[in-house]
Amino acid sequence: MAKFLVVDDSDVFIDLLAYTLEDAGFANYDIAKNGKDGLEMASKNSYKLIITDVHMPKMDGITMIKNIRKLENYKKTPILVLSTEFDDKYKTKGKEAGANGWIVKPFIPSQLIKAVNICIPS
Repeated sequence: MAKFLVVDDSDVFIDLLAYTLEDAGFANYDIAKNGKDGLEMASKNSYKLIITDVHMPKMDGITMIKNIRKLENYKKTPILVLSTEFDDKYKTKGKEAGANGWIVKPFIPSQLIKAVNICIPS
């Protein structure tokens, strides 16, 4: 089963995301509460998908994505941004950093699972 990394500093959204993933059969994931920890976890583990917020303490999601893309085993790993930001300037920064998709919070669970299934075909 594919292992995911979820990076978000909001316990509420982590709980909602965990419930959504587990309900769809994706129960194998790790959680980081900020970009710095997310980058460290990515450098020590192998994830098939990363889902991250943008605004977090210690290191924001865009900076984390840029740094993860520098890691050899993450050049092509799908990265989805899950954020309250809907402004095109943030989406552009995310795409330039290496994000593959952008989903605005609050998210619709079926849309998130559809995106996950596109990123991780079974």
